[in-house]
Amino acid sequence: MTTSNAITQRPDLGKVVIEKFDASEGYIGLELLPKIVVPNNAGIYPIIPHGVLTKDEAPVTHTDGREYLLRNPREGFEKTGYSYLRGNYQTMEFGLETDLDTIEHALMAQETPNAMHDEIAIDRIVEVMKRAREKRILNSLLADPAFVADKKAVDVPWTDLGAADPIKDIKLAMMDFRLKSGKTADVLVISYDVAQAMSMTASIRAAIAAAPNALDLVHLNAAQLSSLLNVRVLVAGAVHDAAIGYDKAADFTNLFPNGTAMLMNIAGGDWNGKAGVGRTPVWAGPYGAGVMVETYARPEVSGYTYRVRCYEGTCLFRAVSNTLSVTDDIAAKNIQLIDIDPAV
Repeated sequence: MTTSNAITQRPDLGKVVIEKFDASEGYIGLELLPKIVVPNNAGIYPIIPHGVLTKDEAPVTHTDGREYLLRNPREGFEKTGYSYLRGNYQTMEFGLETDLDTIEHALMAQETPNAMHDEIAIDRIVEVMKRAREKRILNSLLADPAFVADKKAVDVPWTDLGAADPIKDIKLAMMDFRLKSGKTADVLVISYDVAQAMSMTASIRAAIAAAPNALDLVHLNAAQLSSLLNVRVLVAGAVHDAAIGYDKAADFTNLFPNGTAMLMNIAGGDWNGKAGVGRTPVWAGPYGAGVMVETYARPEVSGYTYRVRCYEGTCLFRAVSNTLSVTDDIAAKNIQLIDIDPAV
């Protein structure tokens, strides 16, 4: 530990934090908007729309009636052409501090002599920062005006266990999504409560009863739901204590709402890689690995203060300027919000 009020960087603890910071524990944000390390705090990235890859070139009219794309000897093939788009990303500095009193540190040393007390202190920060990141990512997907404006509703709310038909609803949504984005959806995102309740709907129970592989009705898991719905199911299981203040009784609430399901494509590769909704840019610049842990002493604190900080952002794939107006909002073409219960 530092013995003055000068800030001391702790790269050894930074490695510990990185491992904890990316752990799931019910958080799905980094699966939906995968992390990408960027060279600058803010910048421009290229986008090649999926539509460019699926669009046919305008065929040249050949006087000899030959087939499209076929060439004669010593002739050239027809030339392809496309426009790619550019978007902006920006990261911001997020962080939190916690104090470790000297008495607290001494007691920890007595009670758990082999423990890494620095790590115990920063665990408090990491959990808060992970939840904050999850909230940012989910809010960017669930509250975006373009996504909300295109939200679809099911015929029968899924809370109507007798009449609801989630299998039919998702099949129809998947068909629409394929024609909207140009490919089938990568994942269906639902809340933990919805995943548990789906096994009680009559349509799901009937499908399970007819399944040749005898799915377990009582212990239906995400993999089995994926088999029933024919799309990978991702269960958003994270909760947070909605009661503000340490002196308040816990009030645990889902971070992902029970009244919404979400189909989406997940970006992959580099900026030019697999089509998706967006990425989570992380600027590693001044911190090396993207997360920095620092410790320093303050006169008003009888002990030491630990600080964890990082530069991150939420980047949805949208073009800044281009000539292909129909493909400006790449993100909106790769996500579909579904209202499964208007009352929630």
